[in-house]
Amino acid sequence: MSKEQLILQQYKECTVAMPTWFLTRTLFDRVGPFIEAPAEDLMFFQKHCAMGGRVDRVDEVLLIYRYHAESVTFGVHPKEIRKAKVNHLEANLLSGLERFSIWGGKEARDCYRAMNEESRGKMTCFLDIDPKKIEQPYTCKEFPRKMPVRHWSEGKLPENRPIIICVKPNLTSGVFEA
Repeated sequence: MSKEQLILQQYKECTVAMPTWFLTRTLFDRVGPFIEAPAEDLMFFQKHCAMGGRVDRVDEVLLIYRYHAESVTFGVHPKEIRKAKVNHLEANLLSGLERFSIWGGKEARDCYRAMNEESRGKMTCFLDIDPKKIEQPYTCKEFPRKMPVRHWSEGKLPENRPIIICVKPNLTSGVFEA
């Protein structure tokens, strides 16, 4: 993965596994302590990136990490991780946009539900390729607004740009994941 891809991963996952990080004490103090909350490593990584922090990689094995079913990681609910990712997306990208659309299935709907009211208000539509979903507005019980679902090709229209692509990992052989 390139340096650019590593930094872009802040909006997808915490690709740099927590026990493989190394940084100076000065940098750690500048970013701040871990917040005692689910996904604290992801939130620390995101804060580092938001502060302009650099992410690089060393192409030699320096650590062997044992990952097992009893790991604390498995105790973090996916909704908590999604909320941390969406909060970061809102603070560092969506807050500066006038409007946007989202393309993706369940991942896109989950992202929408995790957004704050201001971000949901900027969203113009969902984009999809499934003819059964197109022109059937998306509704969820939490929010009364009916969100239009349009054909993916309408993503090129200025009123639907930019597009946030939410793709479940490993569905596209890496085409939309890089």
